[in-house]
Amino acid sequence: MHGYSEAITFSDVPYEEAFKIVELMSDHSALAFNVPLTHPGYRFHPVSYILCEKDKCIPPEVQRDLISLLEEESKIKPVIYKLDSGHCPNVSAVESLAEAIRKAAGEQL
Repeated sequence: MHGYSEAITFSDVPYEEAFKIVELMSDHSALAFNVPLTHPGYRFHPVSYILCEKDKCIPPEVQRDLISLLEEESKIKPVIYKLDSGHCPNVSAVESLAEAIRKAAGEQL
């Protein structure tokens, strides 16, 4: 699946680095996209959402629609952390992602 993953999933990572990461990736089960959730935790617990503003895999407008759906289904307003990153901030925006996670976990920064 070379070409697509580097350009879309890792759009904000240099191509050479993205290529190496894609080589290490395992396949993702397609069943995960089609099997109903048995216990959607977001309906019962506070939710934090990391919105990646430069995501080409799941564009920000699609993410915002998902956030609205989460809020509508759960009646709980998610806390949104916006990152200036592509789809994988764990690769391209490590410090910003870590800060968002620490805030979501309740750490006072």
